[in-house]
Amino acid sequence: MAQCFICKKGNTRGYQISHSNIKTKRLFKANLHNLSVRIDTNTLERVAMCSRCYKKIKGDFWAGRAVSAVPVSLLNQEKFKKAPVKTA
Repeated sequence: MAQCFICKKGNTRGYQISHSNIKTKRLFKANLHNLSVRIDTNTLERVAMCSRCYKKIKGDFWAGRAVSAVPVSLLNQEKFKKAPVKTA
């Protein structure tokens, strides 16, 4: 079963309810994205991560807080980030 690497969120079963209250079974899928993630200093792994965890990691990364798993896309963006301009 596909699930998030961080929070273990996966698919959930439920019902689709029509206007006349007829219930049919359906599947709610988690919003997962396949990302390359740096787990240790030199370990890259391809994992599935839900959007909520990705947003949380992204915010923590740009705020300078410690992150357990950093997506490679964020590391590539950091290389091209412009240095702040100091005005005297």
